[in-house]
Amino acid sequence: MLLAIPAFALGWQQSFWVVLRSSPVLWASWSGFLLLATAFLFQPALPSVASIGDFLPFALMPIFALAVAPLSSANFTLKHFALLCLAASALAALVGLAGLMLGQDRVTAPEFSPIHFATWAVTFGFMSLALTLSGKSPWRWIAWAGPVLGLLAALASGTRAALVIGCALALLYGCAWVQRRAIPLWFKIAIPLGLMGAVLLAVYLANLAGFSRPWNALRAIAGVVTGDLGQDTSTAYRVEMLRAGWQAFLNAPLVGHGWHNQLQAAMPYLSQMARDGYAVEQWGYIHNDPLSLSVAAGIPGLVAYFLFMAMPLLAAFSRRNAGNWDVRLYLALSFTVGLFVSGMMDVLLMVEMSKILLILVAASLLFIDVRDER
Repeated sequence: MLLAIPAFALGWQQSFWVVLRSSPVLWASWSGFLLLATAFLFQPALPSVASIGDFLPFALMPIFALAVAPLSSANFTLKHFALLCLAASALAALVGLAGLMLGQDRVTAPEFSPIHFATWAVTFGFMSLALTLSGKSPWRWIAWAGPVLGLLAALASGTRAALVIGCALALLYGCAWVQRRAIPLWFKIAIPLGLMGAVLLAVYLANLAGFSRPWNALRAIAGVVTGDLGQDTSTAYRVEMLRAGWQAFLNAPLVGHGWHNQLQAAMPYLSQMARDGYAVEQWGYIHNDPLSLSVAAGIPGLVAYFLFMAMPLLAAFSRRNAGNWDVRLYLALSFTVGLFVSGMMDVLLMVEMSKILLILVAASLLFIDVRDER
């Protein structure tokens, strides 16, 4: 929010507010916040009134957006935004390497859990590949380091979700890359699959080098599909909680049970094994973003989740007539896919950094590099 103060000195204009006010991004942010606030206010005994403040950044979205807006009149383009993503993945890789040198088991950064750290490292790494889609940028070759740096940080974090996120984003980038080229259909199919295979190969080689936990994601996925999780208690607890969370949602579908009451509401539906496991792990939440918000705030919470997730895409589509439309869309899709896939296995919207990043990325895609719009 402090960024909004120098924004006025950097060239804030009344037209920025006009653009923001007419954008579906603002209304998605405000609508999601109002849905959650209304659900919390109508819950019996009002257990989550104080938790309305947890989602206040979405209500204050104009402040964040107007802090970014002056960049639209500066020489700041989507290429520069992609370079920032590359710098973020490089910083994450440095943190990962430093943690390994210090003997840390699962490396992370301050205020991040390992899965959140890995999520953003990999996501921003793949977002930097937007440089390869934006014409003949002199930086396009170095952008290929982004996914590598992101995966290095993820391997240091020991996060299994990183493999799934990396595969999804590799597939997305491959589809974006072939879309711009007149090549045979079989080649358009082979390239995205090949990039996904490259991610799998990299994680497999890391597994041979001793970084085994991310590779074990394949065993976890196979266990969920076959129903045989063996000794993988972490995945077993999550699968149990999905079932229990769904039952808790059905008990209060209109307004939910409360933001910090979701685990308590789901506990009666857990097996004794899962209850004991949650007690040992000391988890205080449901490892799934949409289900977490659904149990917390009912149907309004679920709708709010999809409104929040749509913000980067709404920003991109509202600037469809601006320059570099395909680059803007790729950035929006890669950020959204990274957040969505990770949110299927953990909860990201319970921490402030994820919410702030979501708002800032949406605002950036709305205002950055639109000088050529007609």
